[in-house]
Amino acid sequence: MRSLADIDKIPDKVKRLFLTAADILPEEHIKMQAVFQKHCDSSVSKTINFAELATKEDVRQAFLLAYELDCKGVTIYRDFSRPQQVLSIKPPSIAELEKKRTVSERPQVLPGFTEKVRTGFGNLYVTVNVLDGKPFEVFAQIGRSGYTTMADTEAICRLISLSLRSGVDVEKIIRQLRGIGGSSQTFSGGTRIYSIPDAIAQVLSRRFSKPGSKESDATSGEVCPDCGQGMMFSSGCFACGACGYSTC
Repeated sequence: MRSLADIDKIPDKVKRLFLTAADILPEEHIKMQAVFQKHCDSSVSKTINFAELATKEDVRQAFLLAYELDCKGVTIYRDFSRPQQVLSIKPPSIAELEKKRTVSERPQVLPGFTEKVRTGFGNLYVTVNVLDGKPFEVFAQIGRSGYTTMADTEAICRLISLSLRSGVDVEKIIRQLRGIGGSSQTFSGGTRIYSIPDAIAQVLSRRFSKPGSKESDATSGEVCPDCGQGMMFSSGCFACGACGYSTC
């Protein structure tokens, strides 16, 4: 605990007396340095502490203030600007971590929709159930593709549903699945479908991505692995007109 401010059992008068670096504003740090350094011949080693949310403009203003007060030198540190630091907050308890991982219970009835997407393995039917306007769970059924593909599809949907019910933002899920390439790629509704995970991500993106976000943008065209030129889709395959490479 780097500050006494949030400890209820400590009286306010004690809190006001025992301030820590985290309690003092950056400009107050600089003013203290300016006063103290007057009695020093060379310089003063003093770190100006900034909160984690400090901006570049906050840092700029601090350096300008130090210059105006004739400070011989100034060093700043923004909280958590490094993966590890000497002074850090108390790590969350196991109970707090478990609370964050709590999976929401499924209501008895949920509204949703089913969208049909053509993939290289056949038609994929993606069902998304919604709670309070947000996706809550995902199911997908792929036909005529063999038991392994069906099992993989079910596993993907179970993990997506678990993530959604655990509070993971849908845009993060889309970002992980979008553009995953597979051996059988095709077009559906004017959009290239890279794989079953990509197809599910595209359904989620169309319905839930914010306008203008990276997840809502279409993925770039297929590039030939041999010559780097663009390939075209024809007769169920991607083919390169420059060197003749084909995915078939």
